[in-house]
Amino acid sequence: MRNKPDREKFRFFPETGDGREEPSPVPPEPAGKYPCPCCGRLTLPVPKEEAIAYICPACFWENDVFTPGEDEPSDENHGLTLRQGRARYYQQKRQRSSMKQREETINAYFRCWLENDPSVLEEAFSEAIVYSECYGPEYRGLGQIKQWFSDWNQRGRVLEWRVKSFLHQENRTAVEWYFRCGYDGEEGGFDGVSLIEFDENEKIVSLKEFQSKAEHEFPYGEAAL
Repeated sequence: MRNKPDREKFRFFPETGDGREEPSPVPPEPAGKYPCPCCGRLTLPVPKEEAIAYICPACFWENDVFTPGEDEPSDENHGLTLRQGRARYYQQKRQRSSMKQREETINAYFRCWLENDPSVLEEAFSEAIVYSECYGPEYRGLGQIKQWFSDWNQRGRVLEWRVKSFLHQENRTAVEWYFRCGYDGEEGGFDGVSLIEFDENEKIVSLKEFQSKAEHEFPYGEAAL
């Protein structure tokens, strides 16, 4: 190990300008004035040569003043090189952007049922879509999706389709929701989950729905959690 100054490490949380507040165990610091060597954002309060052990709040790279080269392993960053850290940051940034786009696609699809707007279907679904409803029917291809949408809305109306949460993994997204509609003169609602797979064009190529009753029973009482 190299000899380093006996200085306590701490995390610096300046304003990084992405609109999100970062939790901080210390009082807020002034906005950064100098670029992080990893992500390039202005998060360092002093030049990188002086920013000993600062951790960037944008990419979480710990500034290593003892590693001058981009391809030298950094002890502070578990052996990653600066070049590897930078590649990881941009990969994670692309993943976050992709997740946001997928959530917007799903929200737009749910909203098109509320507004009876079939124009969204071509934007959301791949031509090769396979869609399995929670009570049995399966639709194959965009043409069948459009026909189903048209037929269903002649007999019913979606009153609410509310997203509760998203969970992402690679090209798949799980979304938890609550659905309520009127159909053939009867109204009802239920909880559900959709397992959704996206293709390389970020269109939905597979969607499987699962239903759960919205009203729950408590056979052993409502014990405090």
